[in-house]
Amino acid sequence: MNSKLMRSESNGQVLGVAAGLAKYFDMDVTIVRLLFVLFTLMGGPGILAYIILAIIMPEEGSAHADRATHVDLGEKGPMAAA
Repeated sequence: MNSKLMRSESNGQVLGVAAGLAKYFDMDVTIVRLLFVLFTLMGGPGILAYIILAIIMPEEGSAHADRATHVDLGEKGPMAAA
């Protein structure tokens, strides 16, 4: 499993959400796309889930994606008193 969940800029058809999920879970992107369509046609939250994921997932290679995955704890760590 990939360690970062990001929208794909190279393999995406619309916004790269399905391609990013497929890369993260090491699946074929076609299966993820078919699952979104299946959930949408069955009255499920397919389109809503896609839109929410497109908003919250950073795009691959963006500055935000690099910042979101790096936390600097300094020399003392998160539990150190100020």
